[in-house]
Amino acid sequence: MKQNEKDNQKDKKSNKKVQIINTAKEILEVAYYDDDMNCFVMNDESYMDLIQINTKDLVSSADYEVEYDIMKFTKLYKMYADDLKIVAMNFPCKTSVQQEYLRYKIKNTSNEVFKKFLQRQLDELIWIEKNDMMREYYYMIFGSKKQQLINNRNMVFNVLGCDKKNLSQKLTKEKKIVICERLDNKCFLGNQGE
Repeated sequence: MKQNEKDNQKDKKSNKKVQIINTAKEILEVAYYDDDMNCFVMNDESYMDLIQINTKDLVSSADYEVEYDIMKFTKLYKMYADDLKIVAMNFPCKTSVQQEYLRYKIKNTSNEVFKKFLQRQLDELIWIEKNDMMREYYYMIFGSKKQQLINNRNMVFNVLGCDKKNLSQKLTKEKKIVICERLDNKCFLGNQGE
């Protein structure tokens, strides 16, 4: 009798539907990149774009600058009604160009004191490339129609600004593709496309 009850409980457990969490690849079904709109077109014919959030050193900034930036972000979040996703990604630091230059200078200098100084700088760059990561932040904005995406993009740029000196900036096509590849495959390191 007890054996039958145990078998019935096992059957009930096996009949329950298993809920599978969607992966980023299933959610971000990108059909293609639209060069005219400078954004991605999704499989459901909606649009998605990426905007970089520029970070600042809050420790060395003046209090009024930090407060002004907070007010800008607050204004954006109050005005922006559509979906907005914040994405944080780590990228490896690339110092190969600086390393090549320092190797060239070490090879061509005759001053031994200067050579030691350059070698120390080279060792630091090698350590940074192996051990340090750059964290970058992005807004992922969406629109069901072209005009909706354009309005959302313009709102972000009007409120936060649109260059390296402001709080947001446009991304190149290559960088957007690298970010989407990283979202789909966490092991993908790829270059930053800058």
